Amino acid sequence: MAASIHWLCHAPTKAMRAAAFPAADDRPDDAGLRKARAAIDHAIRHDRAVASPAIAAVETAAAMALVATAEPALRDVDHGRWAGRSILEVQAGEPDLLAAWIADPSRTTPGGEPLADVMARVGAWMDQQSRTAEAIIAITHPAIIRAAIAVALRCPPACMFAIDILPLSRTTMSFNGKWRLQGLNVAL
Repeated sequence: MAASIHWLCHAPTKAMRAAAFPAADDRPDDAGLRKARAAIDHAIRHDRAVASPAIAAVETAAAMALVATAEPALRDVDHGRWAGRSILEVQAGEPDLLAAWIADPSRTTPGGEPLADVMARVGAWMDQQSRTAEAIIAITHPAIIRAAIAVALRCPPACMFAIDILPLSRTTMSFNGKWRLQGLNVAL
């Protein structure tokens, strides 16, 4: 049997709804947690569940009655001093830096993590999983799922800006010599 990863995007947070750069202490909102609880009926067969150590992922996993092990490789992108700030706020205060970061994904947010490093981190974790025959549920962040897709499709970091990942959606990949994308943004 081939390895598979069911990437589950955590429940929506206030930062997601406000178009803000995520922060590690973002919590899922009540409406999102209710939807996560309802998704229990649609359980995915799996051998193991892992989650980003961030509160949003941990609380989403708990709401779905998943016993997930914290996986540091699935933590969200570190946006440095922009973490927790809305895009509009950053645009108003640092428009040139924001425009430069969007235009050139090899740049990083001030004090943040380069997208190429995020892809390398996620890709290394995916390589480890490819050597198993397990079906894994991974509860994590939109940016991490975008990075996983970019790794699987062998795309440059810039393509991460061209992929939308919805809260409480599932993206499925399987490994058979290479990662294959099987489903994208499937509602839970």
